[in-house]
Amino acid sequence: MIEIILLAAGNSRRFQGENKLLAMIGGKPLFLHSFETWKQAADKVGNCRIFTVARSREILEEAVRLGFFPVESPDSEKGISYSVKAGIQAVMDRHPGSLSQADRLVFSVSDQPFLQEDTLIRFLTAVPNSSYASLSFQNETYNPVSFPPEAVSELLLLQGDQGGKRVLKKHLAKTVLVEVSSEEELRDVDFPKDLDGLS
Repeated sequence: MIEIILLAAGNSRRFQGENKLLAMIGGKPLFLHSFETWKQAADKVGNCRIFTVARSREILEEAVRLGFFPVESPDSEKGISYSVKAGIQAVMDRHPGSLSQADRLVFSVSDQPFLQEDTLIRFLTAVPNSSYASLSFQNETYNPVSFPPEAVSELLLLQGDQGGKRVLKKHLAKTVLVEVSSEEELRDVDFPKDLDGLS
């Protein structure tokens, strides 16, 4: 099973105190662009479940509407590692026993509205045959990232604002890179100015 964990509980510290994921782009909130693309790709690839780690009630309710597992994580305000751990715990709660060697944990941020469905399909297709996998551009790693079950113990050791990339860097030799067709796909939204021309 490919367990996809969408991280949507960040503090948006650089976004003037507002939740950037609720900013409107093309008539719908930023996070929904990512959510809908993930759902379409996961449905086509199959053998996937999607979890959403969030603090916003609006985001959690939308996750339920799309058929995702909602994971409320108030501690995520302390840093992304809390979101990672909340996602892992939610996955484990729905697994009888432990993860199998065939299972994979995929983590993705929710502020990349330009990711294409076909890119995510290529990524998810590569995941089961890889120990680790990551989207890439010119051999640099980007979100999303996939981890094998044996990485869980390392992920659970993350602290504060340490994210999964800290673990991935230790295993680059075993990481399959899935190249995006355009760097634009990896563009994320961190500052209000990043929305210029998008709304």
